[in-house]
Amino acid sequence: MQAILRALAEPRRVAILKLVRSRELRAGEISRHFRTTRPAISQHLRVLIKAGLLTERRDGTRRLYRICPEGFAQLRSFLETFWDEKRLTSDPIVKEIYIEAPPSVVFKFLTDPLKMLRWMGIRAEIDPKPGGIYRLARSKWPRHNSERICRDRS
Repeated sequence: MQAILRALAEPRRVAILKLVRSRELRAGEISRHFRTTRPAISQHLRVLIKAGLLTERRDGTRRLYRICPEGFAQLRSFLETFWDEKRLTSDPIVKEIYIEAPPSVVFKFLTDPLKMLRWMGIRAEIDPKPGGIYRLARSKWPRHNSERICRDRS
C-alpha cells in the first residue's frame, strides 16, 4: 500500500493515470503531454508499474501502458477501511438561538449570504438545493442580537 500512496503523491503520475484510464497509450504518446524528458516519464511509468497501478504490454518494439484495475481495487479496499460515517463525522455543532422575528424573515437571513454576513459577521457559501452546500466560516459564533434581524425586513 505504501508504494501505491507514494506513487499517487506525485502529480505527474496522477496525470499519467488519467491519460491511460480509458485506453492504452505508448510511452511517446504519454510523454507528449508533459514538459519533461522521455526518461523522466519512463521513470514515472516504472514507479506506477511497481506500485501495481499500471500495466505494460509489448507490441513488437512498442510498449503500451494501461490502468491496472487490480491495483485500484486494492487502493479502494484500503480507503474503504476509513470510510465509516461514525469515524468521518465529528460531533455535530449545536447552537440554539431564539430570534424574535417571523420565520420568513429568519429564513432570508439563513439563505442569503450577504444578509448572513451583515447579521452574523461570517462568510457563508450557500447553494440552497438538495445536495447543495451550506458552509459557514467563523472561528467563534457571535452573540446574536434579535433586534438586528427584526429591523431588516428585506
